[in-house]
Amino acid sequence: MKPLASPAGRTALRSFLRRRPLIALDFDGTLVALRKHPDLVRLSANMLTLLQQLSTHMPVAVISGRSLKDLRAHIPEKKILLIGNHGLEGLPFSIALRRSQRRDNASNVLQIRALLRTLHSCPDCRLENKTFSATLHFPRESQRGALLRQLRRMHWKTASPPRLMNGRLCINVLPARALNKGSALKTLLTLTGRSCAIFIGDDTTDEDVFALNDRRILGITIGRSPSRASFALPSQRAVPQFLQTCLQSAGRQERTRKPPHRNRNRRVV
Repeated sequence: MKPLASPAGRTALRSFLRRRPLIALDFDGTLVALRKHPDLVRLSANMLTLLQQLSTHMPVAVISGRSLKDLRAHIPEKKILLIGNHGLEGLPFSIALRRSQRRDNASNVLQIRALLRTLHSCPDCRLENKTFSATLHFPRESQRGALLRQLRRMHWKTASPPRLMNGRLCINVLPARALNKGSALKTLLTLTGRSCAIFIGDDTTDEDVFALNDRRILGITIGRSPSRASFALPSQRAVPQFLQTCLQSAGRQERTRKPPHRNRNRRVV
C-alpha cells in the first residue's frame, strides 16, 4: 500500500479520473471525523458543497453502515446516491429478500438484548437496531474481546449465524445472507453504467471493497495499516483536498471537450 500522493498514486488517480468514474465514500471516519457517539458527528458545509458540486460531473455515492434514514438526515442532496446498512438499503432488491433480512435481524436483536441483560461487565453497552442489521456499541476497546466471545457462543435462532464485523468501538451484526460494501459498490457500477470507481474508506468494514481486487475499482484507505487498499490518504482531513482534485480534473476535461467558439458575426469576403 502506497500513499496516494506518491508518483504511483497520482498516476493511478489521473488514469481513473480521465474515465469519469463513480466516486464512492464511507461516511464515519471518511466524510466526517470519528466521535465517541455516532449522534455527535456533523457533516461540514464545505464537505457537503464539494459532494454536491462533484455530483454534477460524475456519480457520487456514500456507502455506510448507518441506516438510510440516518444518512439522509446528514446528506439531503438527492443527486448523491446513499447506500445504508452496509449495502442492505438504497439498492433495488426483491421484496422476499428484504423481508427475510428484516426478520433475521429482528430475531438477532432480541437475542442480543437478552444477552446484554445478563452481562454485568458491560452496563454501558448500547445496541442500535437499524432494521436490516444491528450494531453493538461499547465505550472501551478492552470490552471487544469478551463481547465477541459471548456472541460467537450464542445459539442463534436464524438458519445461519449472523456475520460479525468489527468497527470502531462497535461490532456490526448482519444477517448471514446480507450484502456488504463490496457487493454494493459492484451493483452501483452496473446501475450507473460507469466503467470504473474510486472508493475511499477508513474502517474494517471497508475491507470488503478492497478485498475484491477488482481492476475497475481504485481502493483508497485513510491512515489504516495493514489494508487491502492500493493507496492511502494520511488522515480524514485530506478528504476535502481529494474531492477538490476530482472537481478540478472534471473541469479541465469539460473545457477541453467544448467545441471552439465561432464568431457568427464574422463576414466572409
